Amino acid sequence: MGWRFWNGGRDIAVTLRLKNAYRLDNLKLFYFVTSEGDACVGGRKTADIASSLLFNCRPDALVVGGMAAGSGPAGKLLEQVAEVAKGTPVVCGTGCKRENIEYVLSRCNGAFVGSAFKKDGLFENPIDKNRVHDFMDKVRILRGEA
Repeated sequence: MGWRFWNGGRDIAVTLRLKNAYRLDNLKLFYFVTSEGDACVGGRKTADIASSLLFNCRPDALVVGGMAAGSGPAGKLLEQVAEVAKGTPVVCGTGCKRENIEYVLSRCNGAFVGSAFKKDGLFENPIDKNRVHDFMDKVRILRGEA
């Protein structure tokens, strides 16, 4: 499917040089505006952080997450980041489940889904095929494919 490497939040130039050195021309870089359990030390607003990332790093997409796996972004973060993104895709990074997928997809271009696919919706459990089918059936309905 492709390569994935993590720069650990270091200088974007390192990541871009690696991408170039390995000739990963089609590799898309998704930048986490908020991530599980992180906090902005300087008290900056999430929209301001997104704006800085867009200007300085030119991401292929922005990811907005909640405080932990299975927990969605708080308040109006999805809307705030989408407003600043101006055409750059926004992805919901955590907390996307069958019960809120309509809300998420009405504000984002996509979502990372993990815990919602697990038995009883718990991160540590194995994937439950029925939960995956139910989730994707709803997504297909929302897309007008069903």
